[in-house]
Amino acid sequence: MCFLFLRFGGLFYEENEDVLPKRETFEDGFKEYILDCKARNLRDGTIHHYQESIKQIYKRIPPDTPISSMNKQTMTDFYIALREDPNLNEVSMGTYARDLKTLMRFFMKCQYIPHFEIQLSKFVVQILYRFLKYNTNCATALPAQRASIKQESKN
Repeated sequence: MCFLFLRFGGLFYEENEDVLPKRETFEDGFKEYILDCKARNLRDGTIHHYQESIKQIYKRIPPDTPISSMNKQTMTDFYIALREDPNLNEVSMGTYARDLKTLMRFFMKCQYIPHFEIQLSKFVVQILYRFLKYNTNCATALPAQRASIKQESKN
């Protein structure tokens, strides 16, 4: 288990090998992550977002999955499962992918899984680019121009 301590005004983690569970599940890890979010005083809206997002993640990665079995292939399989769901739009896919990436990084910090680089898939990067381009352009565009920007972002 990853322990949070407050020392000299800052949070730090301490790992205790004697206490670390050998078969902690994805669900257990998520609960621990939510406690970490509360300890870091994240907004209630942010915590609620993670609690809603995990419902979609659990549809693709079962809650009883051992954290120790999660790796780069887990992320790849997750991206594929997102792409195969016809009910998800690209923005939602990107959101769920980023949320899982955040959880995986937390598990790495707690040393539940070995450290590895997590690349967002190509479709997530394209979504972010379109989103930023659209929002940057729309903020400065006249109402008549916004329609053409929306049309361009669909292509």
